[in-house]
Amino acid sequence: MVFAFLSGVVAVLVIVSVQAGRRAFVAWRSRRRQRRSERIDEWEERGEQLVWAGDPQRGRALLQKAWQRRPHNAHAVIALAASYRDTGELHRARGLLFDAANQYHTDPDILFALAEAYRAAGERSPCIEVLERLRALHPHAPRVLRALRDAYVDAQRWPEAAALQETLIGELRDIQQATREREYLAVLHYQASLTLTDPAARIQALESLADSRAGSLPILVSLGDALLAGGRADEASVVWERALRSTPRTVLVERLAAIATEPRHRDRLRTVLRKLRSDQIDTDHVHLLTAQLHLADGNTDAAARELETLQNRTPAPGLLHHL
Repeated sequence: MVFAFLSGVVAVLVIVSVQAGRRAFVAWRSRRRQRRSERIDEWEERGEQLVWAGDPQRGRALLQKAWQRRPHNAHAVIALAASYRDTGELHRARGLLFDAANQYHTDPDILFALAEAYRAAGERSPCIEVLERLRALHPHAPRVLRALRDAYVDAQRWPEAAALQETLIGELRDIQQATREREYLAVLHYQASLTLTDPAARIQALESLADSRAGSLPILVSLGDALLAGGRADEASVVWERALRSTPRTVLVERLAAIATEPRHRDRLRTVLRKLRSDQIDTDHVHLLTAQLHLADGNTDAAARELETLQNRTPAPGLLHHL
């Protein structure tokens, strides 16, 4: 019985010792892991401070060490790449971020930084490819939608940019910001309409924009140009004349003067010009165009009177000397 009792005591002591030793080992490993993490955090923080202080060499060394010890840390490699971008070493920045993206291909911060590095280097196609990959991972992220939209704009891929803008507007909750983005959407639709090669499709797209945004001068000017290119000069004249009454601009006068091929057209245009106020349009330019209309009718006296009313003859445009 004594032997059995002593054996039980020894067994209990052994079990307790093993458990205590295991707990001590786990605590030691935890403290060691924590000290290592704190040391890496210190390297990262100190490295960023040195980079901001104008000592990129030592700062990069610490950031490189922090990234090597903790390769899943996106912040360290992004800060390291940013330091190379700041000094114009774009190829080094792209290389770092490219390697990091290959290791952690789903990290959004690394992919976004890689896309920015490509864009800073003027490499549009790789930038769009990375952003499209990022959008597939995060299809509703406004930050990604804006970046990809801007990349499409840089590449003049207007239809894709307009489609992304519509998606972005659906993700916004602030009314004022959504209103601004809708205004930009109209600009993107306008640019997309200009890329249409089919004249009828281009006219239809511009007419739709003109109906939704009455008074937008570039849309109305382009609509008239499209109508004129399609052999519909009378309709172009109506569009420009209506725009001139609501939004007097010299560009509209020039367009109307260019298509005023008959005396009745020139008379109508002169009537419209006389109704414009001097604070609405460049008066001297209107006098020049009116003189040109009179000369087209053979009325040299009226043309001379228009030229005499010019207020600023210096510097005189080439059209004045020609007339």
